[in-house]
Amino acid sequence: MQPDRGGGAIWNIFHAHCLYPDRWPIFDQHVCRALWYMLKGELREIPVKDSEKLRVYRESYVSFHSSFGPVPERRLDEALFMFGKFLKVAKKYA
Repeated sequence: MQPDRGGGAIWNIFHAHCLYPDRWPIFDQHVCRALWYMLKGELREIPVKDSEKLRVYRESYVSFHSSFGPVPERRLDEALFMFGKFLKVAKKYA
């Protein structure tokens, strides 16, 4: 995964996930929002720069995702996605 590769950070992560789903979990704006809230109690958005997205993904999200242990990966991805979407709406009222 390289920030200067075509397609941007999210597409690079998605491609890596398709090739190695056990090693590279899905990542997008919603799961990033869930990550920040669950780790730091902050309502933050995904970084704008691709290099920063990849840094957050590698340094924070991959270990965060694996910390849930033996949970079916698809269910965990859906739960984090939905929680992140909820936080986006809740942010309007915070």
